[in-house]
Amino acid sequence: MVREDANNEVDVNFQGNTASTDTSIYHGCVSADVPQIVYGEVKPRPGTATGTSSAATINIPDWTIVWYDAKDDEVAKSELNVTFTYLGPLPQEKAGTMLATNPALKVGGGTASRACQTSNLCTYYNFMMSGEIPIDVL
Repeated sequence: MVREDANNEVDVNFQGNTASTDTSIYHGCVSADVPQIVYGEVKPRPGTATGTSSAATINIPDWTIVWYDAKDDEVAKSELNVTFTYLGPLPQEKAGTMLATNPALKVGGGTASRACQTSNLCTYYNFMMSGEIPIDVL
């Protein structure tokens, strides 16, 4: 397991029901299993999206994080099927709530910002996930 606090970013096209993760870097990672882990990198992966920009369900079936040591060597990997649920924006706020779920994922939700070029094309960003992520040691 890796304990982390991380910002994430997902691009969504509601008209085409598609989504994709953007590259995100996780700092401040701590792992008792693999103590040499110092950061993780979310790899771009495709997914699906349903709903609207204010009430979205986003599924990334191959959400992948590669974990690195201080020498930038890959030391572990996480691959999960994760569903993100967004509701918002909250009254008087730019952000809404974002929750990540997966049976093996001990991760909570938080707020997420949303920027939409049109009603169908949106990016959800700055959404914090804090918790524990299972890893496979390489």
